Amino acid sequence: MSNVTETGHVANQLREVGVKSQVYGPTFATSPNNLKIAPEAMNGWKGVRVMFDPARNDKAKAFAEAYQKEYNAPANSFAAFNYETTQLLAQAIKAAGDSPEAVRNYLLSAKNLSGVLGDLEFDADRSVKFELSRWTVVDGKIVGLK
Repeated sequence: MSNVTETGHVANQLREVGVKSQVYGPTFATSPNNLKIAPEAMNGWKGVRVMFDPARNDKAKAFAEAYQKEYNAPANSFAAFNYETTQLLAQAIKAAGDSPEAVRNYLLSAKNLSGVLGDLEFDADRSVKFELSRWTVVDGKIVGLK
């Protein structure tokens, strides 16, 4: 799709030109900013996203508490994703050094990585594997799907 707030504008434009087909989006489509821009136009959208759950593990709980204290707002998936990425890179640099190749090799070979988003690892295609959740928009709100 597109950047965070652009998705809301795209939703409005699709509605304006009469597109009625099913629309699917990634994590960034679920940004609260998009729902402020296009709450009605995004109704019925579906997708998959990175889902942050403070109850997932102790790391997630500690992150949520620290985030709330620092920013006086609840941590969301976007904050957790960025935090997780930074932590993984820091861990890799600490373990393997700051050579891009060493960092890459460390991440690709690491097993049993666990962070605020849960367990993750990299596959042979260098894609990160972790649990995603399905969602839809109902009455301008994100609703999780089973």
